[in-house]
Amino acid sequence: MDKVANIIFLDQSVGIGFSYANNWERYNIDDNIPAAESYKFLRKWLKLHPQFLSNPLYIVGDSYSGVTVPRVALEVDKSGLEPKMNLEGYLLGNPLTSYGSDLNSRVPFAHLKGLIPNELYESAKTDCNSEYINVNESNADCVDDLKAVNLCVENIRTGNILQPNWSPKSTVSDRWDPTLINRDPSPLLLPTERVSRVWCREYNYLYSYIWASDKAVQNALHIREGTIEKWVRCNKTLSYTSNVLVVIDIHKELIKKGTSSAYL
Repeated sequence: MDKVANIIFLDQSVGIGFSYANNWERYNIDDNIPAAESYKFLRKWLKLHPQFLSNPLYIVGDSYSGVTVPRVALEVDKSGLEPKMNLEGYLLGNPLTSYGSDLNSRVPFAHLKGLIPNELYESAKTDCNSEYINVNESNADCVDDLKAVNLCVENIRTGNILQPNWSPKSTVSDRWDPTLINRDPSPLLLPTERVSRVWCREYNYLYSYIWASDKAVQNALHIREGTIEKWVRCNKTLSYTSNVLVVIDIHKELIKKGTSSAYL
């Protein structure tokens, strides 16, 4: 790969992975900060390594980075600041684009994939008027339909319906929470005899905890000693405010400008 492209893996924002700040105030984060910090990082890095300026730049992310990546791409395109970057496009995997639309689309998606029967889907679509989020509890028919839908999908892994679901049964509200796609696999760090023989996706993450917390690895990565005691995949202790709920307009603006994009 290094003969074809150069890849920078960026821990963003502060408190994610090995990234850290020198004062606690910097750990108060919202959706606007990671995009601004990522763009600032790109500018500083390219100033230090100008030989890469002519290379085509692609900005890539997945899941919740669907909020950040298009905003970084737009910042690169619009800012006009030096150094000028050769932005070719951006790529997103299973990205968050709109809380309401993303969550509301899960019922028709479940029907499309044969996870709920036609009769139940048509009933829910009629009784709920195709609105499956923040349902009025007085709409008893809609509530009953959604309970039935959840019974159909409660053992389905929402992140990938073809993979086994190791998690305990979720609550109704949990089923529609996109953050649960990235569940922390730390409960799987059990003695061998207590781990299920059924493979699940989270097993892939177990080695990363061991690898990234190893002092030899941290030294090789030039991690500043004492900044990270134990690496975690999803840092849930951050003071993070989700205040950008929709980025569809940003996608439209980038597409209108001719910026290449791909969604996986």
